[in-house]
Amino acid sequence: MLLAAAAIAGATGTANAAAVQDAATVEKKHGFTNTGLVRDIDWHVRDAAGKPLETPTKWHVHDPYRPNPVKVEGVLLTTPAPADADVLFDGTQESLNKNWDAQFGGKPRRQEMWRVPAGKDYFVARNNDITTKKGYADAQLHIEWRVPAGRKCQSQGGANSGVMFNNGLYEVQVLESHTNITYADGQAGALYNHLPPLVNPARPQGEWQSYDIVFTGPRFDDAGKLIAPAYMTVIFNGVVVQANQPMNGPGDYKRVSGYATYRKHPARQPLRLQWHGDPIEFRNIWIRDITATRETQKAAEAAALKELGR
Repeated sequence: MLLAAAAIAGATGTANAAAVQDAATVEKKHGFTNTGLVRDIDWHVRDAAGKPLETPTKWHVHDPYRPNPVKVEGVLLTTPAPADADVLFDGTQESLNKNWDAQFGGKPRRQEMWRVPAGKDYFVARNNDITTKKGYADAQLHIEWRVPAGRKCQSQGGANSGVMFNNGLYEVQVLESHTNITYADGQAGALYNHLPPLVNPARPQGEWQSYDIVFTGPRFDDAGKLIAPAYMTVIFNGVVVQANQPMNGPGDYKRVSGYATYRKHPARQPLRLQWHGDPIEFRNIWIRDITATRETQKAAEAAALKELGR
């Protein structure tokens, strides 16, 4: 899709002026080739010192020529919260105010809480990021989002937000990606600035979309050395688009991430929703604290083993 005439010309060896012009237009509007090369990290291959081996791919960060994933039909999963979940938004302004804080993000004019329109069960992004008041480490998140119908979108503009773990370090991109074209590592379901989604199950603009995300935070030793990266599994409208994918590092616009960009940080940090200048709508948000559940289970097993004398 992004390659347009340039891809056809390159494949056939019949490049012409029109193809070159089209390629230049695509690059200007939908990505960059003056950024660093994306790091391709296999976290199961390490050197003698135990350091993961990093190899740069031939793809630039936000590369306009990286193929967009194929489209498949996705179905909204509007899953109710399990009994052990923290309900972060139940459709009321009261729950939004109870569970979230307004935070400066981007270039806000003022700091304010996002709002639930009268008579609606969703809230709308406005003026700044918001973060949960509670911190989370490993977690399972369900969130539903929508780009308002009829909104003009082009590449990263008009329909942009993000679901960010560890207070903004690890992002799953929110974007209109049913018809809107952008660089592959910045479309909906992408691990922003790292990896495109496996496929594109985005529904039409104006319809609700769902993310079910399992996040496993990075592990550091006492000296601050990374011993395991962050991992992300993303189910987008019922379709797996990231499958237990290791994160190259914290993600950011046009920045190359890799082993060396990890810095030790608290395991528990707020979940952040990004304000990117667009009125994206959100509803039905809940999160399960996997770290706390795991600790409870470990304690129960330890008590049982003690009683058994093992």
